[in-house]
Amino acid sequence: NFKLLNAAKLTNKNFYYVFLPISVFTVLVTFFTLFIVNNEKEKSIDTTFLTQIQIAQYDFNDAINEHALGMTMVATTISQENHVQESLMNANSKDLLEKYSETFLKLKATNSVTHLYFLDKNRKTILRVHSPAKNGDFIDRFTARQAEWNRKLSYGIELGVMGTLTLRVVVPVLSGDEIIGYVEIGKEIEDILEKISKKHKLELLLMISKNSLSEANWKQGMKMLEREANWNTFDKFALMYATQKYISQNLIKLVNDTESVKSIMIDEKTFMLSMDKVKDVSGKEIGQLMFLQDLTAIFEKKALFMRNSILFGLGSMTIFMLLIYAILRKSEQNSELQNQEILKNEQRIQELQKHSRVIAWEVNSRGLYTFISDSSYDILGYKANELINTKYFYDLHPQESRAAFKEGALEIFSKKGTFADLINPVLNINNEIVWMMTNGMPIVNEAGELLGYRGLDRDVTQEIAKEKSVRETNNLFKKIINAIPQRVFWKGR
Repeated sequence: NFKLLNAAKLTNKNFYYVFLPISVFTVLVTFFTLFIVNNEKEKSIDTTFLTQIQIAQYDFNDAINEHALGMTMVATTISQENHVQESLMNANSKDLLEKYSETFLKLKATNSVTHLYFLDKNRKTILRVHSPAKNGDFIDRFTARQAEWNRKLSYGIELGVMGTLTLRVVVPVLSGDEIIGYVEIGKEIEDILEKISKKHKLELLLMISKNSLSEANWKQGMKMLEREANWNTFDKFALMYATQKYISQNLIKLVNDTESVKSIMIDEKTFMLSMDKVKDVSGKEIGQLMFLQDLTAIFEKKALFMRNSILFGLGSMTIFMLLIYAILRKSEQNSELQNQEILKNEQRIQELQKHSRVIAWEVNSRGLYTFISDSSYDILGYKANELINTKYFYDLHPQESRAAFKEGALEIFSKKGTFADLINPVLNINNEIVWMMTNGMPIVNEAGELLGYRGLDRDVTQEIAKEKSVRETNNLFKKIINAIPQRVFWKGR
């Protein structure tokens, strides 16, 4: 009965012990899943952006090579003309200007060529077709020196004195095996950047390291190009070219950041940003090229997706938890009904035990009580908790024969025998003898080892008293009969 009452009390607790962990686990799984989904979405956006940047860089390099090839063909053609060789050997700038000024204007109009040089064999300027008044200076750029070293054409991007990046092609002019001069064609790369920007829908910012520039020359170059010359916009870089007209403070703060990809807010729009090093033809790092792309629409879709995912997750989680709650609650109610029914049955049994004066018991293999029914109080005066795990069954046997009783009972234990209708005296709490009829059977495990005994003790004190009274009456009657003379009986006949 004690066990059943505890089971009934714990049923409600067990319900919450099961429901709460499941609820917590469901919440954690839901939010962890949403975290993973959000993280994967961000990775997907980053990967897509980086892939587009790589494609843009490939297109930029391809465009550089394509323009270099066209400029090489023009420079090579010019270098092979006889009058060019003669003019270079004679340093005849007037003749070169007359013959190639119109050619330069056509190249400028069709291919955005901005420079056309003729140099002597020592790389001294004979003529700048794009600026005839300036000549006689020594050209020490890497492309010119490489053409001299290798005795063949050289091309690449170089940083000009005024901070402009120019694609230059230098072709040595040979007379036999001797270099007699050089033809150099150049163009600034802003038009290439602008085409890449429009094609890939990217904003580009070309920044040159201040360590590679003279502030005065840079400002002069910006004035010549009719661009705003703000030397102090960035700490380490001078802005040379930008498709993004407005440079926000957020962007300025991130220019020197070493992270390759990040998002940034500009005018309430979300941009992805990436920085790439800019190197000249010699491999020297001279600046940074920033890529920006407006991904506001994508981020808004992502935010909408995450909001919907959260709502869906919360809804699904709620439905799942309600379902689990309903199942567990139904199970708990069924358990309560079963426990109540069992409890009623147990109460009936207890009542029957009280009326029939029967005690149910269990002992371990040493005879220690591990269970005894509440009827022990009505019959022996002991409460169940006064006997369970406190007394051995033989402790209730009269002292004078206790040792023999214990020895006999434990011998039966050792043989795993049974007790059938064993009449034995038991002391109640007042040390009065109560006669019990004991029936018991062994409890064994799967290996056949003895775990203990369980059985019933029935109070037969009144029955024994009646039997004793009957026996005493019979004996008295016999004595009376035996004391009467036989002639009394005969006379009555």
